[in-house]
Amino acid sequence: SALSSILHLRHVSELHEEEKDALEKKVKTAEQLALAARLAANAKERMNEEVIKEKEELEKQIKDMTSMQKFLRDQSSKHLSQLSQCMERNNGLTKEVEICRNRCNELVEISSKLEKERSQLKDALCVAEREAKRLGIEEDDSSKPKKRSRFSDSKFTREDLELTIENLMKKLSCPVCDVGQKEIIITNCRHMFCRKCIDKNIKNRNRKCPACGARFDAKDINDVFL
Repeated sequence: SALSSILHLRHVSELHEEEKDALEKKVKTAEQLALAARLAANAKERMNEEVIKEKEELEKQIKDMTSMQKFLRDQSSKHLSQLSQCMERNNGLTKEVEICRNRCNELVEISSKLEKERSQLKDALCVAEREAKRLGIEEDDSSKPKKRSRFSDSKFTREDLELTIENLMKKLSCPVCDVGQKEIIITNCRHMFCRKCIDKNIKNRNRKCPACGARFDAKDINDVFL
């Protein structure tokens, strides 16, 4: 009976050892699972942090790109507005160039007419001076027989000659001061004056034609050569 008791105790001890080994294996497996769970949790946390960080970076990039897009849109609108203004100014300059070209043509025509009139006036003055000189000689030398002039048939008297000269001088004189010679023409109304009178008007900021009152600018003033 002692032997059976010993054998029974040995068997129980072996069973305990086997249970102990099984429990130790289970504890070790549980520890490994717990470690794996902690590692997985840490990895998940790091991954979440990286995802959040990447999300923040992407949101920042989207915000920067939105701001850049708005800036480019504003710049585009500004450039389009400037382009439109430049085109309007270009159209205005084209019209001004056309107006200037037309005025130049008018001035050329006026200059040609004035040159022709000037030539006619010079010829008339030369004729008048010769006639005045001849008439003066005839008055001084009354004892000599009077020569028949080419104006005698038309009854051209000395008074007529003086009146003609006076009219010619009036045409050449400035209508404002009656002293200076016509040197400036206002292209808007085509009235002519001496430079001194026009400069006086401009200095006094009275940019109105002294003859008709029409307004003029500096670009409307041109030289006249009589």
